[in-house]
Amino acid sequence: MIARIWKVLLGIVVSVLLLMDVMFVYDLTVNHMRLEDGDAYLQSGIKKTSITGRVVNAILQSKESQHNQKFLHVKLFSSKEKASITIEGKNVLHVTGKDEARGMYVVVVNQATGAVMADRRFDTYMPGAADQLDIFLESIMNGRYLFFAIKDEATFSLNENARETLRKLGSHILESLHWRDTWVFATQKGGDVFGEDYGKSPNLGEWGAPITLAVTIPLASEQLVCDWPDSDETQIRRDFCSRYEGYGQLCDCSHPLRIKIRSEALPINNVQNIPVGIIASNRPQYLFKGLRSLLSAAGANASLVTVFIDGFYQEPVAMTSLYGVKAVQHEPSSQKNGRITQHYGASFRKLFSLYPGVYYPRCIQDLSFW
Repeated sequence: MIARIWKVLLGIVVSVLLLMDVMFVYDLTVNHMRLEDGDAYLQSGIKKTSITGRVVNAILQSKESQHNQKFLHVKLFSSKEKASITIEGKNVLHVTGKDEARGMYVVVVNQATGAVMADRRFDTYMPGAADQLDIFLESIMNGRYLFFAIKDEATFSLNENARETLRKLGSHILESLHWRDTWVFATQKGGDVFGEDYGKSPNLGEWGAPITLAVTIPLASEQLVCDWPDSDETQIRRDFCSRYEGYGQLCDCSHPLRIKIRSEALPINNVQNIPVGIIASNRPQYLFKGLRSLLSAAGANASLVTVFIDGFYQEPVAMTSLYGVKAVQHEPSSQKNGRITQHYGASFRKLFSLYPGVYYPRCIQDLSFW
């Protein structure tokens, strides 16, 4: 009798152990399949539009704990009175308050380093800004990470060309985005969509609810390097284009603009020794166009060109280095019209001190203030 009881108990124990083994193998198989799905996701990018930001985060965070892949943690916020974009806990965009500039904010990030390469605001409530937004987005190199956030209102003059460009970037909310809606969008040009969300305005007199989107994004293992011919100009171009975005053909891999501009000599040059000052601020895209136009003029002399920058900004200084002209920065003071006035005064004083024997210097405004 006792022997039978022992046999029954032994049989039960063996059965339990076998069941535990089966469950363990099943669990390993399911986890392995999930990891393979995560690998396929990371390798191919987020191609299925049905994957939401929350599901994307779940997959990526699982992978982050399993491998040495580097990731970027980004948080986007949009509301009536605030727009912000935070990367790795650091504010790269933070605009708040009723009187601060409304519109659509765009931040461009290097997909390999996570460094901010450009940040722009487009007041697409006003006519004309949507065309500038469209041009800017088209000028961005494929592969860059793009983050968008609306403050206040940004749809009233958002035309069809700009909307189509945003659709090409992967937005599926553009069809529903209208007056005073809040909106955030994280994507990769030519590749992945990381997340998108919006708050619907209930009526014409109210704004959409504040929206927050948090995404975790894999960094690329290698930098994108254009196959430009080796030269001093290429080295200068490579250095600039690895840090800044939004200059289109200047950084184009196939047909880049020449940096060194050859201007025609004037047969009778009565202005060859007259210095030129450019009154600038922190809108390097205007400075880029202005410098190319100025240095293309017949008789232009880059050695006599000085750019006066109202503040200590890196990108405008990098632009002056690109074209071999001098840069002078000074501490801004006052506000609005008072700040513009002091900038002009400081620039003229410095220009005359740099060229004390010249009575007729020329000053050009790059429209950075308007």
